[in-house]
Amino acid sequence: MKLGYVSILAEERMAGTIHPLKLFREYGIDELVFDEILGSGSDRPNRDRCIGRLRGGDSLVVPSFDRLASSSVVVARIANELTERGVHFISLQEDVDTSAASGIHALRILRSMHELDRDVPTTKPRVRSSRGLRGRPPAVDPDEATEIVGLLAAGIKKKDLAQRFNCSVRTIDQISKGTHIHSSRALA
Repeated sequence: MKLGYVSILAEERMAGTIHPLKLFREYGIDELVFDEILGSGSDRPNRDRCIGRLRGGDSLVVPSFDRLASSSVVVARIANELTERGVHFISLQEDVDTSAASGIHALRILRSMHELDRDVPTTKPRVRSSRGLRGRPPAVDPDEATEIVGLLAAGIKKKDLAQRFNCSVRTIDQISKGTHIHSSRALA
């Protein structure tokens, strides 16, 4: 049995622009199952029931990965579950058909990408400022901010101070207005 599944956005149904259904007519599926969803995080209860009904030798046909699930992690999980049960998985847009060797290879690539996403820790460094906020460190330290306040009072131009302290004019301006992270200590 060839079972087709598609998630349809409520806006598509209301506008009558359900393009994925045209693909199914051309592919010759036996039954179409769909979920009307409101957004990417919506539940898809008919999809889960549809997958539960499939047996070895059956096929699940979807117009594209994003019409099956909102994330590649869920697509990989579903595709793995189906192939383990002997069910063929067919995605028309991505040209994946696990009844052929090329489709099985494409599925292996999808699994590898899923495992890489899951196993590789993020390498982006986390920095905390003195206020405990995430972001880059302040351009000037508290002693420099105090010196900048004194030089501003002496009449030195902001542009000249920015060059001297290797920071932006905006940073100098924030110190002078009291909105910079170290300006409260400098103005005290």
